[in-house]
Amino acid sequence: MKKILTTTIIIMTSAIFAFAQCSDADKKALEAFDQAWGKADTKAALEPYYADDYRGIGLLGTTTKEQVLTNIAPFDPNVISDNYIITCTPNTATITHRVKIISKDGTTYVRAIHFLEKRGGKWKAVSSTGAPINNEGHIIALEMDLGPAFVNRDVAWFERHVADNYIGANFDGKTENKTQLLERVKNYKYSYDLPINMSDVNVRMNGDSATIMGVYNLTGKDEQGKPFNRKMRFSRMYVKKDGNWMIVADLDYLETAAK
Repeated sequence: MKKILTTTIIIMTSAIFAFAQCSDADKKALEAFDQAWGKADTKAALEPYYADDYRGIGLLGTTTKEQVLTNIAPFDPNVISDNYIITCTPNTATITHRVKIISKDGTTYVRAIHFLEKRGGKWKAVSSTGAPINNEGHIIALEMDLGPAFVNRDVAWFERHVADNYIGANFDGKTENKTQLLERVKNYKYSYDLPINMSDVNVRMNGDSATIMGVYNLTGKDEQGKPFNRKMRFSRMYVKKDGNWMIVADLDYLETAAK
């Protein structure tokens, strides 16, 4: 029993040590690998990313390297990979990320998982799989995109995801409709540190409507360029219209602010 316990501890220690070797630089390199892989849209460009024994796993079965290279889709800038989680050892890596697919009918989210091995000193994909994100996950994904959309003054994002009958209220007591919201986005002056951290998140689904509540933990600079550190509690209501989740109402209020 003692021998088994000792062996187990050694194995666990070895595994922890192996994963500890995955530095931030390694993760950034793997994320860059995945981004370049996603943009490759010719046989010659794609071929180096796949191991010869590659297998993709989907709802309709498995896909080989040959099948992938035979059915190449052109690169689409409206398919965006983000929110990476990466673990690795010197010779193996797991990359999981969100895939955001933007179309005139709305935004679809998928979670992708890739398994890589180092072959001949180069990373190769040996297997991939993925699945659509459910409605609850979709609402959270939209919330994760909302903050960056404000910072980047991305009016198009709000045009796609805010209902025409929207009404909102924020911590200064003012209410606004969709037209006023879009104007505020165009002239937004605050600069938040990205990604924005959310906590105390709670999503409640009721058919084709959903309410999400939580706290934004915000750091950045205000309109005068002064740094701030604050928590803002929010409550937002979404309604599904023509297959697309739209914001119909929200309420934000300042919970705490550093002096």
